[in-house]
Amino acid sequence: MSGVTFFLYFLGGITLLDLLVARWRRPVALLWLLTALAALSVMNRWPTDRPVLVLGREVWLARPVVWHMLRFQVDDLARQVGRMFWLSVALWSGVSLLVPRWGEGMGWLPVVVIPAVPALFIQSLWGLGWAMTLWLAGVLLLVYGGRRGEARGTWQWMFPPVPTSLALFLLLLPLDPNTNAVPPWHASILALFLLVLAGQVPLHTGLVALAPAGRPIGVAWAWWVHTLVVLLALARVGMHPSVAAAQWRIHPFLEFLAYATLIWGGLGALSASQLRRMWGYAVLYNWGLTFSLWLLAPTSPGTWQWTLAVRWLALGVTAFALTTLLADGDGGHLARISGWARRRPWAVTAWVVGMATLSGVPFTPGFWTQWLIHVHTVNSSPLSWLSLAGGMGVAIGLMRALVALWGPLKDRLLIREERGEAILLSVLALILIGGAFFPRWMTALGRILW
Repeated sequence: MSGVTFFLYFLGGITLLDLLVARWRRPVALLWLLTALAALSVMNRWPTDRPVLVLGREVWLARPVVWHMLRFQVDDLARQVGRMFWLSVALWSGVSLLVPRWGEGMGWLPVVVIPAVPALFIQSLWGLGWAMTLWLAGVLLLVYGGRRGEARGTWQWMFPPVPTSLALFLLLLPLDPNTNAVPPWHASILALFLLVLAGQVPLHTGLVALAPAGRPIGVAWAWWVHTLVVLLALARVGMHPSVAAAQWRIHPFLEFLAYATLIWGGLGALSASQLRRMWGYAVLYNWGLTFSLWLLAPTSPGTWQWTLAVRWLALGVTAFALTTLLADGDGGHLARISGWARRRPWAVTAWVVGMATLSGVPFTPGFWTQWLIHVHTVNSSPLSWLSLAGGMGVAIGLMRALVALWGPLKDRLLIREERGEAILLSVLALILIGGAFFPRWMTALGRILW
């Protein structure tokens, strides 16, 4: 049995158990915590040079599977990205055991986990697009599953990758890149796919449109899966020498779009009138920072590790904080949240610290991300100043939100945050702040992730 087949069987069994306990939040959280720990153990410790007996059958983790010219394999890249994915599942399920309300929607996790298998393990580039598109589509059920949401966010999230993935699939289908020479024009098709998948301005609308609707934790999952998908796509294309030139063809375009994303994210957060939309633009700005660092230092593992760790933590903390702060499903319009910080102070604190981290404010880990931008930027590039300008826009928008949150309390019936949520949010906020004063913590987390 191959490792790919083993994971499909294993996750299929977990899905059946998930269906049995789906109505109880703590058992679902415990199930996925144990599943994540088991998957992490497989990713980290399972040998690739010899089989392991599982229920009396030999399982070769790295053995490839070929299905109609599609090739799947548990290689080193799949194990690295899979480790980041399963660490995220472990974090979510772990905190959901302590605060069951944060685990709402976890029963939909199989529709994210199952599509992750072909997306992570596929080796054939002509099938790469639709595998990743299925993964991005599955995460929508974490956002909207069991809730009403805006259709606009759904189609804006899915429309860009769907036509480019179909083009990638149909135009590259006649020749399998694993066995045949790839014509030069195929690199252009891959370049277009990477350009669309990157989600930079003006192809960013799906990233921001998800923010005002659905569960904040599900939205954070969508953004994190998108980050993993882009990282995986860039690495997969770079592993094939015949099409690696696709990245160099679009590098100038991606660099320009990253500049535009930094400014657009700052302006959007500055002018946003809702907490959720302001959060979406702050995450978009941080995505511009993260992607810029990837473009500036593609061969620097330390840079990748740091920016991934900062983005991972900031997304999680802000999502948990918004879940508590906007517990009534409100969009967080600035005109209606006056004084909310007086009843939900720790949710506001954690959200502010997370937002400040996303924007690179001093005394947060995001400040060191800004510093890395300045270290890696060449003299002729405007990236340093654009990143500062965009970060200032997010910071000023955050100050507008703070003025409203700490204003006079208008809703005297507003329910206070629960003690368990307040304690956990304060711990998360302290962890983020500690990452700024003790960068080695974040560096160690980055090494675990990548």
